[in-house]
Formats: sequence, structure tokens, C-alpha cells
Amino acid sequence: MKTFLVLITLLALPMAYAKEPVGPVKAVTPVQPVAPVQPVAPVQPVEPVAQVAPAPAPAAPTENATFINQANMLGKTIISPSVTYFSRKLSENGTMSGQVKTLQVDAKVGYLFDFGLFTGAQMVYEKGSASNVSTDSYYVGPTIGYSDVKYTGLFITATYHLLGAKDMSGRKYDKINGLQFDIGYPINLTDKIKLGPQLSWKNLKYSEGGLLADDSTKGVTPYATLWINF
Repeated sequence: MKTFLVLITLLALPMAYAKEPVGPVKAVTPVQPVAPVQPVAPVQPVEPVAQVAPAPAPAAPTENATFINQANMLGKTIISPSVTYFSRKLSENGTMSGQVKTLQVDAKVGYLFDFGLFTGAQMVYEKGSASNVSTDSYYVGPTIGYSDVKYTGLFITATYHLLGAKDMSGRKYDKINGLQFDIGYPINLTDKIKLGPQLSWKNLKYSEGGLLADDSTKGVTPYATLWINF
């Protein structure tokens, strides 16, 4: 009996599977080829960053440097000698009566501030000679003016002469006073010395024995001038 049941079961299995039709086999999608991997460029080694040296600390100003800077701010001491020599003819009633040769030396001494103001004093020495007359004179006075010699060389000064004396062949004047204006344009020879032309206008009166004399000096005179700064 058991053998019979096993046979029936074995016969029924193929019939059960035969009832379900098997569908068509689907086509398999072909596998896309994989792109080759690009080789990776080798990594360049990084150069080490150079260390920046720290900036040196500013040096403390020395005592001498401080003094020089203060001196430059304040200005400079100026010595300025000027010299001229000229000759002129004397005439009387239309007839030449002689010839006068004159040497004049002016000397300014003062202080030039950094902003251009010049203050000081000026002394003038004058020596003249003619056929029958000789003169010696000097006069001194305070001076003030403006100078641009730091940049262009131009200077303008005014002097009022208060003291002086003149000896003209034994005739003595005990007092000289009056104005003098100077304008000049020296150029650099070195950083401390300048040389150039100067024009001076003078209007001086002479006194004899306390009384105003007839003699006077008035006119324009060219000079060669030297500026020396310290």
C-alpha cells in the first residue's frame, strides 16, 4: 500500500508543474565596459616656508644726533663778507678834476632761522683815494632781512647804521647814520659756502661836531658776496 501511494505522488508532481507555463527567458543587458582609471599625478613635495627674521628695533637717538636735529630746526649762524672796488671820475664845471678809487668791504654776521628770517648786524669799511684827497670810514648797524639761500640763494636785508666815523684828509666826521638795503643771489660752492652778486643801496648822512654836514653818500653799488654758514 505504501508503495502504491509513493508511485501516485511521483506521477502527480510532473502534472502539477506542467500546468504553469514557463515564460520566455529575458535577454541579459550587456555589461558596459568600465573606463580605465586615469593615473594620479604624483604629489609635489611642499617647500618649507622660510621664516621671516624679526625687524630690528629702532636704535635710540644718541645725544649728538638729537643736538644736530635741533640745530637744523633752529637755523644757522651766517658770516657774509662782501667786497667791491670801483673808480669814478670827478668833474667840476664840466671839467674833469680828478679820479676817485674806492674799496668797500661789508660784513654781515647774524643768525638765519629755518623759516628764512635773518637777524644780525653789519659793518662797512670804506677807503678811497684821489689825487689830493683820501678817505677812511666805517659804520655799523643792526640788520634784519629774509633769506631763501636754503633753496634758491636769494636774500634781502635792511640795515640802519647808527655808529660810524669818517676821516677825509684830516676832516673828521664823528657820526654816520642812514639806511642800507642789500639784495643778492649767491650760489653753492659747497654745502656751507655760497658765492654770488649783490647790489647795495645806501643813503648815509655825516655829522661833524654834532652838526649835520653837507657831505653824504647815496647810490647803488655792486658787490661780490660770500655766504658762509656754520
